[in-house]
Amino acid sequence: MNENIEHNRNTIEGKTRCTGHARVSRFFGTSKLSMPERYYLILCFVIYMFWMFVFISRFYGPDEYMRFNIPKFILENKALPYGWEESLRDPNWGISYGFDIAMPYLLSACFMWIASLFTQSEISLLLAARLTSALSMVGAGYFAIQLSRKVFGENPLRWIFIVLSTLLPQIVFLGSYVNLDSFSYFTALMIVYCWLDCMEQKWSIRSTSLLAIALGLCLLSYKFAYGFVLMTLFLYIAWHIAHRTETSFKSFILKGLLVLAIVFVVCGWKFIRNAVIYDGDFLSLSASQPYAEAYALEAYKPSLRVSLKDQGIGPLRMLEVMPWTVSTYESLIGIFGYMYIRMPEWFYSSYQWLFGVGIIGMLIKLAIAAAMPRKFGFKRDAVIAGASLFLASLVTLTISIYFSWCQDYQAQGRYIITFTPLLFLVTSNGLSEWIDLMYKIPVMGRVNKEGIQKSMVFIVCLFVFFSMIAGFYACLCEIAYAGQPFP
Repeated sequence: MNENIEHNRNTIEGKTRCTGHARVSRFFGTSKLSMPERYYLILCFVIYMFWMFVFISRFYGPDEYMRFNIPKFILENKALPYGWEESLRDPNWGISYGFDIAMPYLLSACFMWIASLFTQSEISLLLAARLTSALSMVGAGYFAIQLSRKVFGENPLRWIFIVLSTLLPQIVFLGSYVNLDSFSYFTALMIVYCWLDCMEQKWSIRSTSLLAIALGLCLLSYKFAYGFVLMTLFLYIAWHIAHRTETSFKSFILKGLLVLAIVFVVCGWKFIRNAVIYDGDFLSLSASQPYAEAYALEAYKPSLRVSLKDQGIGPLRMLEVMPWTVSTYESLIGIFGYMYIRMPEWFYSSYQWLFGVGIIGMLIKLAIAAAMPRKFGFKRDAVIAGASLFLASLVTLTISIYFSWCQDYQAQGRYIITFTPLLFLVTSNGLSEWIDLMYKIPVMGRVNKEGIQKSMVFIVCLFVFFSMIAGFYACLCEIAYAGQPFP
């Protein structure tokens, strides 16, 4: 009897211990994380935090001191700033980042308020503000794990997608300083996961509501990620057309209105505020221009800066004659600081081979499916989701090209960080296809397929990890001893 009581007590304690995680899983409609997956996310968080604490310099994160001023203003004034605040104005550019209030600033202000209860140290407040980026990348890792399970099942190659999504040097870098890119990356992965979940659950109230929250958060992040919001509309309409015999027009309208209502509640206040204080410019695209013209140094005034468009150079010509593509690609892998801290060159070429082999494998897979659709064809939902992800990533790329061409030439990979989920999924799928093709060779039938998969996962993940170490060492050599403390 005592044994039964002890067994029941242990069972109850076990249920209690997992209740928190179970509730999170039920809310997100996700599978429970395995112990290795939990430990992996903890490891990622430790790595992001380690980078955060080591590199305290104004030369580390691009424009970090300007972005840090926004949550600092919110903390000190208990109010949202206007873009023209003199205390926020950069002396060179004549403007501030206060023209566009984003969710990461609000979260950083909350973390800074908690830190301020114990210390008023500027460095401590900076680290508290950086915590938003680290947690955003951990959240991105969580949805990368869940997304990999939906796409790859239990195929070991899903870990290539997970590790690329969390430990690519540029991603670790973005997780360690104050920026908006890390949060937009998190929302993009969350949206893609919600797409698959909504289609699997046939747009249940829970899955639809979660998608709407993700869309609202995305609209509170960075404009470069807005393609994922736009393509959600495409996916929603395409799915209902493809499944028109299984759903109704009434359901289509009502759930669409539900999404709009939740999105408005989450982020509507921002665009209303912008429209009111910036004379109808609800996206705050040009609100800063008069102030830049009035207060910027002579060399930085908008009227004196000539864009490539003004010079009569077309966007295709820009990509042809200028190093936009190479610079964007290499900084997507990892160029740190103000685009001057580089890893050894062979890392960039090695990633190029990795992605190239994966893309070719994916193209082969698509070609086989197109040639024999009855045997290898894709399901409708997979086609819709794949097309939506491709188009959303294309929009991200197009926005970055447009801004470099039309406004300020900025060939930086962080602007297209939301392009990487597509790249990593294609790479992982392509590598899986190469293994499948290998096993069509008779002699390969004797080799354990799972062993080959795990070997490839080990090699690729080890390479990604060492590239991250190389990025850390490069920053250490340039930043840690720069003698320029923050701010």
